Amino acid sequence: MAAQRLTGALLLALLPLVAGAQQAVIAEDDEGHLVTLRQPARRVVSLAPQVTELLYAAGAGRRIVGSVALADHPPEAASLPKVGDSGALNLKAIAALKPDLIVAWPQGHTAAQWRRLQRLGKPIYVYRDPTDWARVGQTLRQFGALLGSDKAAQAAAADYEGRLRALTLKSRERTPLAVFVQLWPEPLTTVNGEHPASGALALCGARNALADLPTRVAPIKPAAVLAARPEAMVLPEVAGAPPEQLTQALAIWKDERAFELVSQQAVVPVAADMLTTPTPRALSGVEGLCEDLDRIRQARTGLRQP
Repeated sequence: MAAQRLTGALLLALLPLVAGAQQAVIAEDDEGHLVTLRQPARRVVSLAPQVTELLYAAGAGRRIVGSVALADHPPEAASLPKVGDSGALNLKAIAALKPDLIVAWPQGHTAAQWRRLQRLGKPIYVYRDPTDWARVGQTLRQFGALLGSDKAAQAAAADYEGRLRALTLKSRERTPLAVFVQLWPEPLTTVNGEHPASGALALCGARNALADLPTRVAPIKPAAVLAARPEAMVLPEVAGAPPEQLTQALAIWKDERAFELVSQQAVVPVAADMLTTPTPRALSGVEGLCEDLDRIRQARTGLRQP
C-alpha cells in the first residue's frame, strides 16, 4: 500500500512536467545543436537581415522584437527595434528586449561578440547561409516550430520547394555553362563552391568556374580568371544601379583583351541579396538569373554556328 501511495505521489508530481513537455519545442540548428524551448518562443531577436526575412516568411513576424540594420524586407521589418548590425551587436539592447530565443548568424558576427552573446544565457539558434538552396524549406519549418507558426511555415516551405523543383528539373535540360562571379572589382573578389551563389548557379544548370578556391569569399587575380575560361560573368552588386556603376565594375577588364565576355554581352547584373542569401524572395532572383544565362547560352550557340 505504501508503495502504491508513493507511486501515486510520483505520478501527481510528474503531471505538470508531462503537461509542460507537451508544449515543449525541440529543433536542430545549422550547427547540429538541439535548441529546446518550454513552449514556442514569444519574443525573438534576429541578428541578420536574411534571418529576419525568413522569420517573416515562416509566419513569425509578430514574434520578432528586435533585428539589425539593413533588415528591410518585408517593409515592416524596417520599423523593428535595431540592436546594431550583424558585425557590431549591441548586447545591452539585446538583453533589454528580454528575448526567449535569439537567432544568430556567426558568419557575420565577430568571435568576441559571439562569445558575449552566448554569455547572455538565452537559447540561441545558429543560422548559417546554405550552399544548397533546398535547405531553405527545412529552415522555414524549423522557425515555424520554434515560434508557433507551423501552419504558415509549412505552406511557405511547400510553395518554395515546388518552385525549387521546377528549377531543378529544368536545369537538367540546360547545356553546362562555366560562370565567373565577380563579387567586387577592387580588390577583385569572387566566391568558391561553398558559397550560396554557387548553389544558385547550379539551379540554372551552370557551375562556378572558380569553385575550388579555398575560402567562401576569396581575392583573385585577373590572370586566374582568364585561365578558368568562364563563359559568362555574374555581377551581384550592380543590378538596377546607374550605368556608371556597371562601367566601374567592368573597368578592371578594359586592358584584358583576352576576356571577351564584356564584348559578347555575357555579363549578368544581379541584386546581391538575390544571389548570396537564400530566401523565398531571392529564389525569384535566381529564376531571373536562369533566364539571363539561357540567353547567353543561345548567343554562344549562335557564335559557334558556321
